[in-house]
Amino acid sequence: RSHILTSESDSLCRQKRRNARTTARKMSRRDSHGADESARLRANVEERMETLLQQLQDLSELREELDDDEYEETKADTLAQLEELRKLIESDMSLVDELGSMRLAIQAAVKEAFKTPEVIRMFAKGEPTALRTKLRELKEAKDLGRIEAGPYKEQAAEVLIALQKMGETLSAEEQGLLSDAKNVDAFVAAEADLGESARASILSQAS
Repeated sequence: RSHILTSESDSLCRQKRRNARTTARKMSRRDSHGADESARLRANVEERMETLLQQLQDLSELREELDDDEYEETKADTLAQLEELRKLIESDMSLVDELGSMRLAIQAAVKEAFKTPEVIRMFAKGEPTALRTKLRELKEAKDLGRIEAGPYKEQAAEVLIALQKMGETLSAEEQGLLSDAKNVDAFVAAEADLGESARASILSQAS
């Protein structure tokens, strides 16, 4: 009888181990499926954002060829689509954690704190090196007289705000330029609407 009980016990243990392995495989497949879904959703969001920012850039370049009503209507529609994209990001916690810069960049665009699609794109993608290159190009354009002081300060401020929010150190000169910028308050208001989670996730991505 002892031999029978031992055999039954061994059989039960083997069955439990098989069940555990089966459960682990199922959980692994679910985790993999979830990761694949998140990756696909992120790719779709990034592609959609790129399309909308390109629309804004095209709209800016064609401003002189469009009448006021057409320009304003198209711009409002594009910004509304960006706002819907931001809400989509916030509906998925994995995207909220991963795409903090994109959320804030989109919010800045929607609130018109940022008006330069190229800068918005670099900020959304978390590209400090590209932003630094853009800043140098702006300075060169100003020195050569290709851009006036007002637009230069506005665009440079956008770049500096983005760099600062990504944890980059600004020089004293850059801090001074930022302190004089008119769009800083608008950006602060846009950021406040998103709350602390956006700021934390951006700094996490930067580190």
